Amino acid sequence: MTVYQDREAFIPYSRRDIIELCIKDGKLPEDSLQKFRDFCSILLAYYHFKFHKKLEILKENYAPFNPDANTKYIVDYSESELATMKTKVVQSFAEILQKGNYYPISKASLERAFQEMSLIELKTDIDFDNFEEMVCYCRGDIYQTYSLRNFSEKLKRKLMFLKEWLY
Repeated sequence: MTVYQDREAFIPYSRRDIIELCIKDGKLPEDSLQKFRDFCSILLAYYHFKFHKKLEILKENYAPFNPDANTKYIVDYSESELATMKTKVVQSFAEILQKGNYYPISKASLERAFQEMSLIELKTDIDFDNFEEMVCYCRGDIYQTYSLRNFSEKLKRKLMFLKEWLY
């Protein structure tokens, strides 16, 4: 199978729609359609449990670092165990984000973003030295040019929607 480094692995259809598109393709015999749907359900369940296991491992490794935790633990982890758990958390998130078509933003790109004027005049000052580790991810093209007129119109529509939704 050919792998393209410059393309996202994004399918703009829901799972249900993909199944229906396969069926509408007409290449499956009529008497196999239910078997195909059943197979898709089994495949969905397989991946559901596979990712649930990954989520549980991620939560177990994050638990000692969770600043909002209100649970008690019966284990006191050593410094080396905590370091291993921290590494697993960061690696797990990186893997999940990569599979979701996200990629890390470099520190230089972040600093550039904080120094440049944005469309909304919001000054943000972050001292990167205050963080032991900081990783930011994005998806899609992070450098885009907008005309202020179009941006302000879009912003007004979103604000009107929020106002209607809140009240």
